[in-house]
Amino acid sequence: MSVEPRKQPSRVLAAFDVVPPSDGFWRLAARLAEGLRSELQGLFVEDELLLRVCGFPSAVEYGPWSSLGRTVTLESMEESLRKAANAARRSMIRAAEQSRLSWSFDTVRGSLYRAALRAFEEADLLLTAPPRFSARACPTDAGITAVVYDGTASAARAVDAAVRMNPRSGDCVAVLLLASQGVATATLRQLFGDLSQRRSVISQQIVTPEDCSAIVNRLHAGLLLIGKDCPFAAERDLPALAARLSCPLGLVR
Repeated sequence: MSVEPRKQPSRVLAAFDVVPPSDGFWRLAARLAEGLRSELQGLFVEDELLLRVCGFPSAVEYGPWSSLGRTVTLESMEESLRKAANAARRSMIRAAEQSRLSWSFDTVRGSLYRAALRAFEEADLLLTAPPRFSARACPTDAGITAVVYDGTASAARAVDAAVRMNPRSGDCVAVLLLASQGVATATLRQLFGDLSQRRSVISQQIVTPEDCSAIVNRLHAGLLLIGKDCPFAAERDLPALAARLSCPLGLVR
């Protein structure tokens, strides 16, 4: 497939907040950066709302395995977030060094998607993990990368990213066609012709974000890629799409 890139990708931005990413998430981020010949950048977003709540004197934290709460303060939560950031940074560095990638790591305060989309202005691919994603669903071992294709240049770059991170013959790419965009038949013929020469291709039509997440989860895909111009990529819609997925979500410029 011939793609007119915006520029040679230079940075894969992997963003997360209070939910710590698994080692599998960092291996996936490194695999993307390696395929795109990019720097790997980690971004930890300290949840501004959470910290504001912890500033109240009556704040209590409950764990998933106990109904007994413990008093939490702003200072103790900030310390917990620092420890989480340091642990994630070490995991990211291990993944980057194994793939011989340059890396960087930043911490900001805000809400995850607002901060991540702001940082994405300086990156070429944004990767986030939904709360349900865990190390047991390791995307580096998954055989399917799903891509939403709507005929835009950023969607073409998303398909190209999927191809680059799945270079082996037989690797499977699932292309989800956004039916409402009316992609030209000739464009689809070229897309699938180029892809199917070296890879298994699955084609499904979708209309809504709910269609998209349902198919991706049913396929047990290890990653969903969408272009920045996709209707699902708006700041108000992206968190809802990510929350319905059981795999990481990548946004391609």
